[in-house]
Amino acid sequence: MKTKQLKVSIEPVIADAFKAACASAGVSMASELSRFMGDYANITAMAKKRDKTSTRARRRKTVKEITALLCAVAEAEGGYADNIPENLSGSSAYDAAQSAVDALNEAISLLEGAFE
Repeated sequence: MKTKQLKVSIEPVIADAFKAACASAGVSMASELSRFMGDYANITAMAKKRDKTSTRARRRKTVKEITALLCAVAEAEGGYADNIPENLSGSSAYDAAQSAVDALNEAISLLEGAFE
């Protein structure tokens, strides 16, 4: 498989939100970035095959698709937090879930605002 090197620039606020979400979920930032970049490469490759629009338009579309995926993750994590029993609402699991939802929502709003 042929690989490409990508340079990713990101605002510090987005990076901090991503770092907090990974820490809350207990996953490696490197593995999540690798997964996101793999998804990005697949989405971009599919878009290039079926779409002859500009690179910027494809990038916008890809960011919207990734934002939709992040929304689904935030919704699932929110559902998990909502299903934690009331007597555990102040527990570390609940706080971690809420932190993850907050970080994901912040990242989502920043991504949505990037192309306005």
